[in-house]
Amino acid sequence: TRAREAALARAEARCERQARHDPLTGLANRAELRSRIAAALAAGAAAGRGTGLCLIDLEHFQELNETRGQEVGDALLCRTAALLRGRLPADHLPARVDGDSFAVLAPEQTGVEAVHGLARELGAALGRPVLLEGTAWASAASIGVAWAAPGEPSATRLIGEAEAALRDVKAHRRGGVGLYSPAIGKPFADRARIAAELRRAAAEGQFVAHFQPQLRLGDGGLLGFEALVRWDHPEKGVLEPCYFLEIAADAGLMEAIDSAMLERALDGLVRMRATGHAVPRVSLNLSAVALRDPGRVDRILWAVDRRDLVPADLAVELLETVRIVGDADPAVACIDRLARLGFGTELDDFGTGYACLANLSRLNVSALKIDRSLVRQMRAGGGEGESQGREIVRAIIALAGRLGVSVLAEGIERAEETALLRELGCGLGQGFAFGRPMPLPAVLDWLAARSPEAPRRASA
Repeated sequence: TRAREAALARAEARCERQARHDPLTGLANRAELRSRIAAALAAGAAAGRGTGLCLIDLEHFQELNETRGQEVGDALLCRTAALLRGRLPADHLPARVDGDSFAVLAPEQTGVEAVHGLARELGAALGRPVLLEGTAWASAASIGVAWAAPGEPSATRLIGEAEAALRDVKAHRRGGVGLYSPAIGKPFADRARIAAELRRAAAEGQFVAHFQPQLRLGDGGLLGFEALVRWDHPEKGVLEPCYFLEIAADAGLMEAIDSAMLERALDGLVRMRATGHAVPRVSLNLSAVALRDPGRVDRILWAVDRRDLVPADLAVELLETVRIVGDADPAVACIDRLARLGFGTELDDFGTGYACLANLSRLNVSALKIDRSLVRQMRAGGGEGESQGREIVRAIIALAGRLGVSVLAEGIERAEETALLRELGCGLGQGFAFGRPMPLPAVLDWLAARSPEAPRRASA
């Protein structure tokens, strides 16, 4: 019947619209934006006009969601959509592309100045305070702008250039407007190249462990080794994590790195013991991604069990700078379960994060690792900064003692640092004074060179 056909047509139209529009704001979604960019580039090429694209990120949106709730966050998103609709010419397309990210397609432009000017106007409007449920919110937006001359580039390239401009704004002047240029694009192109190499490294097993000794400061006895990730690059040689770890995290590769390091660390311990050395344990750092994985503890247990090891053979470190979002954060439960199973649980880089005491109160940890920067500050010499450094270290050691947890100082490079830490009551240490991070063959040589008859003083 005609009524049924009409109803079916309306349903199909609704489905089509839903597939191409954001359900919350009603704006075009990412798929629709990409399709319209391609059409605008083709039309611009025929008419001899360019195409502009603005990518917009709302600043501090996550903070708003966490402090005021998702409904208030949704209200800001809808307000942003309404503002874009109200300020844009009829032929411009506003879109919501992801979370708190929006876009504006400006077709058939005569020059980049027009698009740049539009972005500045939008930035000023989005930066005005807005009333949300009776309370003013100081809003702000970062905007990246790209412009394509008639006949170039592709939709993918135009989007990539706008993303590069936005990343540059967020890195250097949050809440501002930035225009793409080749100089801006190069660092991000380099990062994309490195990310591709890292994906290949994960697939080919190029991540390796170097081991740094950890000693008891009282008698120089061996506590164990920390397994530190290195990238064995086929052309550049062994690279330290400062060259690649941030890019790996942005590329979503921490799961692969964490899994590889667990295998390398445990295999290293098995090899050390197989050659006759009494090595008590190894430790390794796990990313926040790993610690929030509900299956992580079981996989760690399986990795330990199948090597005939026990939980006490492994310590897991959490960077103190990792943000723990309340007691319900899955990382809290993961650390607690590991501790209850008998694994060592350590808070790394203690004293450098913004919420170290809050993290300490939430996490079931067996040790604190004093950050190397504090060890540097406390070197004996009489300066005011050094005196303050010593008092901070003294306070950390006293706090750990009251909580019943061990303290390990990182970055020990000099004999006087070892002596001072012993004097302050620090029981454990790690640093160049005892040994640099080494590949496994060098570790075996280092172990063989130590006298098995009597422990040595950890003072050199």
